[in-house]
Amino acid sequence: MKKRSTALSVNDLVKDYPIFCAVTGWHFRCREVGPGQYLAEGRDQCGRSVSAHGTDHNAALADFTRFAREIQHRGRSS
Repeated sequence: MKKRSTALSVNDLVKDYPIFCAVTGWHFRCREVGPGQYLAEGRDQCGRSVSAHGTDHNAALADFTRFAREIQHRGRSS
């Protein structure tokens, strides 16, 4: 069963996802979850989310911003 997304206020997004300049309308965070292991996560106000896991902080950020752009593009074309 598909998990239902919950819409968030911009204030809640900024508090939990402090990086917000990578993709318009999306807010991101990246944290180290283990020695040299990074989890990058993003969410938009509609509740859609993306994430990427890797050993390189910048590569994880690049991956999930690409995923967010793809989701945005799909939303515009449907």
